[in-house]
Amino acid sequence: RRSLPAAPHRSRRRRDRGGRGGGVVASSSSSASSSSFSSSNEKQRPPPRVLNQISLEFSRTPLRDLVSSPQFVRDLDWIDGCWPESLTAAGDYPRVQYYCLTSTEGCYTDFHVDFGGTSVWYHILSGRKIFLLIPPTPTNMKLYEKWLCRRDQNDVFFPDQTAPRNDDDDDTGTIDEETGTTIERVEGCVRVSLEPDQTFIIPAGWIHAVYTPLDSIVLGGNFLHGLDAPRQLDVHCLETRTRVPAKFRFPNFVRMMFYAGASYLSRLRSETDGDGNGNNNNNDEDGGRRRARARATPVSPREIDGLPPTVRRPEDLGGQAFGGCEQGGKSRARRGGLREDDGMRDVRGDGGEIGAG
Repeated sequence: RRSLPAAPHRSRRRRDRGGRGGGVVASSSSSASSSSFSSSNEKQRPPPRVLNQISLEFSRTPLRDLVSSPQFVRDLDWIDGCWPESLTAAGDYPRVQYYCLTSTEGCYTDFHVDFGGTSVWYHILSGRKIFLLIPPTPTNMKLYEKWLCRRDQNDVFFPDQTAPRNDDDDDTGTIDEETGTTIERVEGCVRVSLEPDQTFIIPAGWIHAVYTPLDSIVLGGNFLHGLDAPRQLDVHCLETRTRVPAKFRFPNFVRMMFYAGASYLSRLRSETDGDGNGNNNNNDEDGGRRRARARATPVSPREIDGLPPTVRRPEDLGGQAFGGCEQGGKSRARRGGLREDDGMRDVRGDGGEIGAG
């Protein structure tokens, strides 16, 4: 009778000459091999992801009745002061004013600037946050833009970013000891630690990263205002050059500029037109409310200084596209902006991001 060959998928167990002991040896060898494989897998397995939820905008939920931003934020915020109230009542407005952020221990948000150069209010309910903040000096912003466009951006800690100084630059820079060339470095990085019941304001355009050493709950929001209009426009144009996707930018930014310009025009006219007391006969509902606010809030000299860029031609608001920075847009999108936290993206469904989470 012809013997059939062993099935190819079956492996023959090697038996030791001692009889049954062979099975034990084979099993032991197999167990050791499995243990070694598991150990190797443990080393290659990525670390567990941690939750950094920073996308819950609650301005149209019952929670909003229990939370208000600081009074001076509400006084400055263009959404409250310039956006037509009829549109706000209909739900047509940038929903970026009220966020609830819940972060687990170990979360990290990489360096970023909040969309549209918005300022941020940030209140710690529980836990702790550690910020690294970098002022938006010309040198730092230039290095930040270069860093956004790097293909290895995720492997480079932004404060370590350097660049050769151009002859046209006014910055002095520092001398590299190895090459003897003048280079520019990130300057002015500071560390701020926040505890429960503390409220923090991030100024317009500041570059920052955030680490969460303890499980945290934070309330915060973004706001545009007239005290830093040029900086906000600079960041908007930087986002265009680095190809930040629209869904990661301030919602309706250019539209907001039109409403802000109209509000300033109304406020300035209210000081000279009409009956001499800041009143006129226009019965437009939204315009009337803006003029009422104008009488209570005169235009400050700093706001007047920022008016020329605020009312520039609409086509100038887009900035000049920078063709070599496609990677920057992708990396910026990963950060949301703004920003990736061990797998949880700092992205808001309505196109917003807070960057401080």
